[in-house]
Amino acid sequence: MAIQTPDGAQLVFNRPTYGGARRIGLSANSVANDTVVLATITGTGKIYGGFAKASDTGNGIDNGFRLTIDSVFIDNPQFSDLALHNVDTPALNSIYYVLIDGVGFNYIVGFMPNLTFEESFEVAFSNISARIFPLTGAIIYSLL
Repeated sequence: MAIQTPDGAQLVFNRPTYGGARRIGLSANSVANDTVVLATITGTGKIYGGFAKASDTGNGIDNGFRLTIDSVFIDNPQFSDLALHNVDTPALNSIYYVLIDGVGFNYIVGFMPNLTFEESFEVAFSNISARIFPLTGAIIYSLL
């Protein structure tokens, strides 16, 4: 993109051009009292969005998903904190809740669109309970 200034000079802006969109599925069973990595994307890229779901037959409100970008821990909110503070806005929160169901024990979170990374993007599930949770989801992203 180029912009002409009043004195005739041109300002040129170069921005990265990302490749085509890709999808990575998330699928695992969590281990009780442990953290399981669901996906790691390596390279330089951008997250278009995504979701992750944990479900079980028992209460898992104190567990949560974790984001690490470029080897820097970003966020690891518990489902209970997301509900308590009404964290449901994609544009403001790296992880936000879509559904927190304390009766059917389904917990769905979304990932903020337009997150960028230079080296890696990782999604994990922190299970601080003694239960095993089936985990599913997907991330839509592109690489430079």
